[in-house]
Amino acid sequence: MHAVQQSSCVDPDVLRVGSRLVWTIIAAMAGAVVAAYWAVGLTVDCSSLPALALVLPICAAVSLFYRFIRPDFGIVHSTESIAQILLIGFLGALLSYAAATSRLPYHDAELIAADRWLGLDLAAYIQYVGARPRLALLGVIAYLSMMWQPAIVFVVLALSHRLERLHDFAIALAVSLIVTIVIFALYPALGWYGHLGLDQGAYPSLQLFWNFAEHLDRLRSGALRAVPLGDLRGIISFPSYHTAAAVLAIWSIWPVRYIRWPMLVLNGLMVASAPIEGAHYFVDVIGGAAVGACAIAVATRARQAIRRYCAESARRRLPAASAIALSDAKPSWRELHAAGSISAT
Repeated sequence: MHAVQQSSCVDPDVLRVGSRLVWTIIAAMAGAVVAAYWAVGLTVDCSSLPALALVLPICAAVSLFYRFIRPDFGIVHSTESIAQILLIGFLGALLSYAAATSRLPYHDAELIAADRWLGLDLAAYIQYVGARPRLALLGVIAYLSMMWQPAIVFVVLALSHRLERLHDFAIALAVSLIVTIVIFALYPALGWYGHLGLDQGAYPSLQLFWNFAEHLDRLRSGALRAVPLGDLRGIISFPSYHTAAAVLAIWSIWPVRYIRWPMLVLNGLMVASAPIEGAHYFVDVIGGAAVGACAIAVATRARQAIRRYCAESARRRLPAASAIALSDAKPSWRELHAAGSISAT
């Protein structure tokens, strides 16, 4: 665990301010969940709990131990980052369920028209991949990798002493989720499986993920009022959050050369699989990439603002610290003797 010790280039003040900002965002998201669920009449079903219920207490225990009993700067901030990333993803999933109750009309027809305007043919794409079972299997693996890619990001950044980058990733993750959910609430879509009435039996080599449609339809009809915490599903079609997450994952670990290119390949495959496995239109993918780029821009600006704030705070503290040091300094025997000699003359 000493691999995540404080690096010489890490500013503790910058990390503390960054961590407070992430916790503030999490608190705002939690408040938004409570307010949104109250407004739309949703509750939560705790009969089955997610793995988060086990991981968070462990993170809290480790963080408290290394903060107060055996102080270790790196481990404290690393475990906090794990908890922050998990909470942001969990709260984002809960908010997406509230957004799905907007009952605004589906916009699949406009999304298909946009694909055709761009000259992109979904039917030809699914036929091409469906005729190649190995390529289809690779797409499934890449698509499902989004569930454990945050763990890869955490391990790589923690072991390479990039703790500030973990905060940047958490901020970008929250921003991308919030933007995606707002767009989804205003511009919902069913996805092209349901809209076109795709016959899954016609493509036996493809593992198409249909399970989101059930929750989406039941939320819109009012049949689903208790959100199952242990069975949260990705119900957003436009924009593609898989694409936004891919952009964030590549950006977050890009400074680490040994993992840069493998992550680029993995996430490129994940983006390519989104129209097949996730029922996304091609414009969903374009929209997801734009959301990811915007989130990175916000996280970058936030990091710059944090560094400026900490630098200014340090400059303000410096004169005060110098004055205290001067006031506490005791004159030496020679200084006292010289002062006495001067007064005597």
